[in-house]
Amino acid sequence: MKPRKSKKSKSRKPIELSGTEPGLVLTAGCDYRAEDFDCWPRPTELELAQLAARLARTDKLDPKQLVEDAWAIYWESCRKIQDDHRAVKVNGEKESLAEAALAAVTAQPRPALPQPKKYPVTFREMETLLLPKQKGRTANRASLIREYLLSECLGTCIALRPKPHPLTYWELDEKALNHMREIFSGQVAAKFGQYRTRHFDEAAYGRFAEGFLKWHRQYIAEKRSAAARKRWGQGEAGANPSATDPVPSNPKKS
Repeated sequence: MKPRKSKKSKSRKPIELSGTEPGLVLTAGCDYRAEDFDCWPRPTELELAQLAARLARTDKLDPKQLVEDAWAIYWESCRKIQDDHRAVKVNGEKESLAEAALAAVTAQPRPALPQPKKYPVTFREMETLLLPKQKGRTANRASLIREYLLSECLGTCIALRPKPHPLTYWELDEKALNHMREIFSGQVAAKFGQYRTRHFDEAAYGRFAEGFLKWHRQYIAEKRSAAARKRWGQGEAGANPSATDPVPSNPKKS
């Protein structure tokens, strides 16, 4: 038997586009939509003649005019395809920037829990420890705590779509959240009132502080991401969103 010849892998040759300017070459796998129209594949003579023949059915024009109209349709099709391609690319870049901004915030290492000087601590002292940037803003602190308590109430609900799962605060838009605030207003107010009369030992403080700060970090990240997407959508990518410690849209007085 004759020994088999080893097959050498051949590199893929550039594809030369028919009907283009001499020497114009695009490599295989290149997305021509990102190039100028001069680099796009041209319709063949037969394809152009078929398009002109279809135009001839609707009006009586001379062949030269029909071909010119067919050529104009081709160029307009190229323009439309390229505009759509660029729009999709820009939107994809905006989404990537928004996701990167959210990931950068959520990927930050968790800070250690702020520790009181002594235990037990009152709820008012705990509020100040957990929300130092809201010092002196009693209504804002109360609104954020209430929003966290709302998220805990939502965790007891079951969403049926797309499949049954515990409902989370983050999957609801503002309209749905406002509806849930009305439904759970009594429970949230009662729970908030109980907390305000309590004194927290080290274990109780640790449980509440861990849960609240985890929620609050994601709350800030979501607000910043939404603000960034809004600015990018308005062409203000250079702006720096200032959502350091936002409060819910309908704060209640404590």
